[in-house]
Amino acid sequence: MVAVADCTGHGVPGALMSIIGNNYLRLCEREPSVNRPSEALDFINIGISRTLRQEYSKSTIHDGMDMVFVAIDYNKSVLHFAGAKNPIYIVRGGVLSEYKGDKHPIGAFIGEEMKKFTNHTIPVQKGDCVYLFTDGYADQSGGPKGKNLCIVNLKIH
Repeated sequence: MVAVADCTGHGVPGALMSIIGNNYLRLCEREPSVNRPSEALDFINIGISRTLRQEYSKSTIHDGMDMVFVAIDYNKSVLHFAGAKNPIYIVRGGVLSEYKGDKHPIGAFIGEEMKKFTNHTIPVQKGDCVYLFTDGYADQSGGPKGKNLCIVNLKIH
């Protein structure tokens, strides 16, 4: 299992979300009801909401967390994946394939019910390269023109 997360918010709000998210991620390991990546994201989502005492109809907190969670079953050669706003990329034989996560983050936001996350099962082969990252990677700026890398440019290279 592996997870990559990125909390929204800067300073104290971002740090708080990181601490709470990390604690619930660690609790997933011992939670009998969590057996798939989507269940882990649901568990973390509920935990954060309870910790912050959020009610979805009254939520004013806009900070949340984008995450991708992957579990690989080597015996069956499958990868189980769930994403909160983040995709995964698999390169096989020089061909890049993108697998999108759900469009909603972990954490409450105004006007929406708590949505469940989708579990995806993807066959994998020896030699596949799996890439997980947050939008922060593509948002890096630099180069001769000082522009953002952008996901399109990342896919090309």
